Amino acid sequence: MARALPPTKLTPGDELRDLLDRAERRLVNLKGAGPGAIEVLDWMDRIATLMAQLEAGGVDLRPERVRLETVEALLRKRAGQLLREAGPEFPKARQEAEATRERWWWYVDEIAAAARRQQLRRLAFTALGIAAVVIFITVIFPRLLPVDPKVAQVERLRGEAETKLAQGDLEAALAAYEEATQTDPEDPSLVIWVGALLEALGRKDEAQQKYLEAETVAGGRLRFLLERGRVYGSLGRLDEALADLDEALTLDPNSAEGHFQRGTVLEALNRLGEALAEYQTAADLAGEKKPELVALSRIRMAYLLQRLALPTPVPTP
Repeated sequence: MARALPPTKLTPGDELRDLLDRAERRLVNLKGAGPGAIEVLDWMDRIATLMAQLEAGGVDLRPERVRLETVEALLRKRAGQLLREAGPEFPKARQEAEATRERWWWYVDEIAAAARRQQLRRLAFTALGIAAVVIFITVIFPRLLPVDPKVAQVERLRGEAETKLAQGDLEAALAAYEEATQTDPEDPSLVIWVGALLEALGRKDEAQQKYLEAETVAGGRLRFLLERGRVYGSLGRLDEALADLDEALTLDPNSAEGHFQRGTVLEALNRLGEALAEYQTAADLAGEKKPELVALSRIRMAYLLQRLALPTPVPTP
């Protein structure tokens, strides 16, 4: 038995079209709806009743059927968000509505749970694929091809610098990166790290010189900005990282790497919806040319979808 809706003076056809319009608008703008999100389910009950009545009377409802398919697709897609907005009012409302299985919209909790399980399965399979790649790179590949001594030295110094950074010793980290640039002066990321650490230590003029040098080594401003954005992000200087990535994407809006890096910065800033959009753009732009970036983007998307689907935990006293 459907819950009663306020009476209306509209004709059945106009009421149907009005409810479809209201349902579509509400589902597109669920954020902040609170328990009012449940109204969509009541509207779906009334829509089903009106459709049956009008079709029994011989009314052609093909346009309304198309609109209903759109509303149903939105409802399935946003089932989790509707539940979060409705909160503890949802089970009570379903009980009051005496919902049957034919009125599937009252079982959005099961739809959301199934979608989440599917996301977790995709994430698990992707993680297995990444793990296989990592094992190949770290275990098998070194046995097939000997490591270049210069590369090994640079990686050792990077590791030493990262350890010193974690300990808060900027001077020691700077020394390690400076030694690394002497080993491989053609790696722009190493020069940028030197510049960023000089900047952090207040040696701004020296830092600026290093940035100019890094831009030359990088072969252009775009690569320089992407690299410095990555370094700034690693140092937690998120606003500066975002500024660099914004400029990089102005230079090349189709940079898949730029969109991915921007996503990581937005995620760190807790702007999760924007981050999700950037990861999707990165995956779309990477396509078949950069399968590893597609995989990384999809992993981040799956993780964010899980975060967005979960309620914020309440700290225990």
